[in-house]
Amino acid sequence: MDEFEATVVQIADPTMLKHERLQIGWAQNSEKEWAIDAYYDVILALRERFDLADSDKTVHYGSSAGGFQAVCCAAKDRGSTAIVNNPQLDWSLYNERFVNALLRDVFNGSEIEEVRTRQPWRVNVIDLFEHVGYVPKTEVLLNIASAGDVEQQLKPILSRLEGFESLGKKPTFSFNLYHDVNMGHNPLGKPYTIQKINRELERLRSE
Repeated sequence: MDEFEATVVQIADPTMLKHERLQIGWAQNSEKEWAIDAYYDVILALRERFDLADSDKTVHYGSSAGGFQAVCCAAKDRGSTAIVNNPQLDWSLYNERFVNALLRDVFNGSEIEEVRTRQPWRVNVIDLFEHVGYVPKTEVLLNIASAGDVEQQLKPILSRLEGFESLGKKPTFSFNLYHDVNMGHNPLGKPYTIQKINRELERLRSE
């Protein structure tokens, strides 16, 4: 962690501790408890206790399922920035095997449409933005050589963003597209990622 020019807080998804059969949890934790709420409480407590940077100098990072969680945290942590790599912006559109396993263990076998109806903000980041009335500044690094990320995430989210003027502001949501057949869904390399985050932190500190 010494490579980062800032204090780093890592939060592991408690969903996999609670449900040991799961490989991906998307911070869902339980039917009644969404782990993102707890993440935000932890961030606030650490900020206050250790006098850490305010939200406007904070970057939330994650890839894949971690990318979903990072965007959700940024939506809660108003003023902060999210940088995410090949995230699931709507986890219900990801690999059916992992989605069904989550529904089985976390939501007691509910169908995805039931979850979307009851708590859509826990499934899709656009629904979360509408729920909280806020769009966090977000940069999505997305590999267009990864068919799943393009078809299951990029295209559906773009179609939702087109009609997003309902919040009365231009979405601060950008896509940085790249093409790497060999990497596929895997995130960009560690050196590039660290450099990307450090540059954003430097920019935020200079404002």
